[in-house]
Amino acid sequence: MSGAELSALSFICAGLLLLILPLRRVRTNVPHIALIVWLLLCNLIHGVNNIIWSSNVNIQVPGWCDMGTVIGYYI
Repeated sequence: MSGAELSALSFICAGLLLLILPLRRVRTNVPHIALIVWLLLCNLIHGVNNIIWSSNVNIQVPGWCDMGTVIGYYI
């Protein structure tokens, strides 16, 4: 898979997670909400990483690596 396909798949999965979030069964269950938020943030981080660093390693967005690492570490 190329970077565009992986980022599109990550954003599609994030969108599907957003569709699941307002359901009553999920909305009233804290572990379900925590898992959905964790998966949503991970998919968004992976999608943005695939867009920024597709086929190169040049630093194009200096602060993104630090923010993505901190968000991924604390989640």
